[in-house]
Amino acid sequence: MTPLELALAAAVLFAVSGVPGLLLRLPGNTGRRTAYSINAVATVVGLSAAAGMLRGGKPEILETLWNSPAGSFAFKLDNLSAFFLIPLMIVAFCISLYACGHHDPACHRPLPELLLPFYFGLSVASVTLLLLSASGITFLACWEIMTISLSMAICHEHSLKEVRGAGFQYLVAGHI
Repeated sequence: MTPLELALAAAVLFAVSGVPGLLLRLPGNTGRRTAYSINAVATVVGLSAAAGMLRGGKPEILETLWNSPAGSFAFKLDNLSAFFLIPLMIVAFCISLYACGHHDPACHRPLPELLLPFYFGLSVASVTLLLLSASGITFLACWEIMTISLSMAICHEHSLKEVRGAGFQYLVAGHI
């Protein structure tokens, strides 16, 4: 696989990491740990994409066949995006390791417990795609996904008024 294909595969792995836990309603911590384990695999794939590019790979571009009125969706991996992909993958890996051991004993509801890994994976996938975006419409679409998924992650504990305010503030700030 080329480095661009590896980076896109990492984004797909991040995006679907929370789905098995949500669909299968895995018992206990299994759903959360499954999601974060998939995230850890995605970080290794993303790091190998960045390393392959920085070791002398040639910049690649992938343009979709479907064109929108605002332009076509395009992704590009070059040395600059590979450079910024490395800290993103390292931070995502560290968060995944920490989150595997983290458990809120006050949370007895399985669905909210599984939503946070889903939003986290979607957020990292969208930031990965932001780094790879090569057209304005691709950047805007990835930015919207990032803003919405992160605001949903912020509002995870929506029973607190301060949390709802912070989530709304992030959502507004992400669109200004």
